[in-house]
Amino acid sequence: MESIINDRLGEGCFKTVLENGFTVLVYPMPHKTAVYAVLASKIGSDTLDFVVDGKTRRVPAGTAHFLEHKMFENEDGVDAFELFARTGASANAFTSFDKTCYLFEASLGARQPLETILGFVGAPYFTEETVEKEQGIIGQEIKMYLDHPGWRLVFSMLELLYHDHSVRHDIAGTVGTIAEITPELLYDFYDAFYNPRNMVLAVSGNISAEEVTEICREEFAKRNWKSHETEVIPCREQDGTAGESSTISMAVSSPQFCLGFKEIPFSKAERIKKELTLEILLDVIAGQTSDLYRKLYDSGLVNTGLYSEMLSGDDYLCVMFSGESEDPEKAIEVIREDIERVKSTGLSEERFLESKRACLGDVIGEYEDVSAVAANLVCSHFKGAGIYDIMALTETIEKEDAEELLSSFLRGSHSAVSLVVPIKASEQ
Repeated sequence: MESIINDRLGEGCFKTVLENGFTVLVYPMPHKTAVYAVLASKIGSDTLDFVVDGKTRRVPAGTAHFLEHKMFENEDGVDAFELFARTGASANAFTSFDKTCYLFEASLGARQPLETILGFVGAPYFTEETVEKEQGIIGQEIKMYLDHPGWRLVFSMLELLYHDHSVRHDIAGTVGTIAEITPELLYDFYDAFYNPRNMVLAVSGNISAEEVTEICREEFAKRNWKSHETEVIPCREQDGTAGESSTISMAVSSPQFCLGFKEIPFSKAERIKKELTLEILLDVIAGQTSDLYRKLYDSGLVNTGLYSEMLSGDDYLCVMFSGESEDPEKAIEVIREDIERVKSTGLSEERFLESKRACLGDVIGEYEDVSAVAANLVCSHFKGAGIYDIMALTETIEKEDAEELLSSFLRGSHSAVSLVVPIKASEQ
């Protein structure tokens, strides 16, 4: 067991790699009453092609999300959510572009919930009948998201930015792609990516590292959970964007806009610091105290605010600015002009330091949140770093780092615009 102590915070986390390659990360927080755990596999919706045992495989879009749903069913018919409820724990799960996570929060002891989460994730059970039933359930979920303006706005943008990369596909897939999923395909996909070397358990809260590690060893002794190597085939992506603009008519009261920029992905070695730098840069440009935000808000060009976000993975990176506006074309024009202005004049030292302090404050504050700690343990582990690297790297970021990033980012030639607008009376 490796201990990683942070003198500044006066606390630390513990890392153990078991004999089968499974990683256990524990962040004891004895002053808390709850325990929060995340069991994660480094597999998300953006991985469709891979090689295992020398064979190249391809799965339909939405397979990782479909598998996440199916994992909660047991052979004895008892749903895993019911097992958690019996222990007083609340559980959930989600699939993102690059990982699948199963999680719980418990305040009445963590042994039983930990045994439960390791138990059902370690013992998949699929049949033709249950897969067919789930296809209907997820099909309804997909249709529901098609009626969600924000969801349509983001994924229409990803379709504009990317020619071939699987990040352009909805995480849940489509009704057509999930119809191709079979029990055999799910078992093969599970065996490829739900192996100990590709997984991590992160636990934070009122529990010891020794207890968590002991529970893991006991659970693995009950089943033959084998480790092996699976090679993910990277997506090939062309330069430039796949499209320039799209407009979707929906039942919304005001138009919504998204201005997106396709960027060159960061290398693994520099990814964490570069992502932190980009977060600070976006706050400088479009944060609530920025000149751009005040200009848009004071002139009535945004109704509820201006939002910026970064989507980043091993082989993709994009930046989006979005909002609600009665004149979305004008709002986008102002955003583009302000980006070019900042590129030309450079960043304000005062604004940069303000954004850096805010970012650092958010990072430090998360060490007091049991759910944030567990989530950050998982994210940093999958990026090949430690949880304290985030804080340490944030402190090293200088204005020149942000300006260097800006010089090659937010290029108009690699941008696109997606709109969601109210349905016209003639279209109803």
